[in-house]
Amino acid sequence: MLHIDRLRLRLPAALAPRAARIGRLLAEELGRREWSPNRVVELRLPPLTLSPAASDLQVARRLADAVQRHWHAGRTSGGSDAE
Repeated sequence: MLHIDRLRLRLPAALAPRAARIGRLLAEELGRREWSPNRVVELRLPPLTLSPAASDLQVARRLADAVQRHWHAGRTSGGSDAE
């Protein structure tokens, strides 16, 4: 089970009006995935290229993929928030 105390997304300006929905979809997507037992105080993703033409679900899945990759790789920091 994954427990997140705080989630902060920094999205490109073109995606800002969709941020609330993307955040909800990201939480749902993260909740569906398998997680190794790990305690991470902070996880930062390197910048990601996100297309404004992508659907909210596609953006959420892309972010969830990046979170999961970093989680399983044991990376707890590295770069700035998703952009």
